[in-house]
Amino acid sequence: RSINKAINDISARAPRQAETIADAQRQLREAENCIKAMDVEARTYEGPERRRKQEQVSRCRADFGDLKRDFERAKQQHERQQLYDGSRDGAQYMSQNQRDRMLGATDRLNASTAQLEAARRTVAETEEIGIGIMTDMESQREVLLNAHGKVHETRGFTKEAQRVLTTMGRRAITNKIVLWLVI
Repeated sequence: RSINKAINDISARAPRQAETIADAQRQLREAENCIKAMDVEARTYEGPERRRKQEQVSRCRADFGDLKRDFERAKQQHERQQLYDGSRDGAQYMSQNQRDRMLGATDRLNASTAQLEAARRTVAETEEIGIGIMTDMESQREVLLNAHGKVHETRGFTKEAQRVLTTMGRRAITNKIVLWLVI
């Protein structure tokens, strides 16, 4: 409940928001540790009781995830508002800390963009290599199909040659027998 109150205070721009954010982060860590402990304990049960306990832990995890997302949204909204409003003491210009944070965020964004571009180039190169391999495989398939056809043709010739040789052998034997009978 106090985390929900902290989220509402942050969203409503209540005073001492930095303390509220730090306190809410501490409470979120404690809640996460409690859920981990509940999970460990649920695993010690057996049968239907174990299933029931694990379902309770799953519901708690889901609620915790929603709560954590709400907190992160409120925190980001607060930080954005601070960037728009200037520094925390009400000055019209951003403090050096905020400028550093913005520059750091810009650097991280630029680094991420560079990584994405490198990944895009890698994907394009991989796609080109894949297309080349597919083309090679297609030509190899044609070669194999031609070879397969030639093997069948050669088998046919071999069977025909075997039949002719068998016929010739029979005729030779017949001729020898006829010669022996004539002599």
